[in-house]
Amino acid sequence: MSNICGGVKEEREPTEAETAIALGLRSDVENQLNRKFKHFRPVSIRTQIVAGINYFFKVMNETQLHGVQHGKKHSDKLEYF
Repeated sequence: MSNICGGVKEEREPTEAETAIALGLRSDVENQLNRKFKHFRPVSIRTQIVAGINYFFKVMNETQLHGVQHGKKHSDKLEYF
């Protein structure tokens, strides 16, 4: 772990306060990437102390299985189910 000014600390789980910071930036992230996220959950963080604190978040954008069909042929039309 780096405790030196300017050093980046080790990756860890975010605290509740840090999670709130990440969630507060969600719309900014969505605007910069020009997309909306169904799920947006910060799962890890690294911080850097400089003239303030820099936050580096890893955010989980989960993909979920909607459904599965079987017995289809290659020639079958792909349709919503």
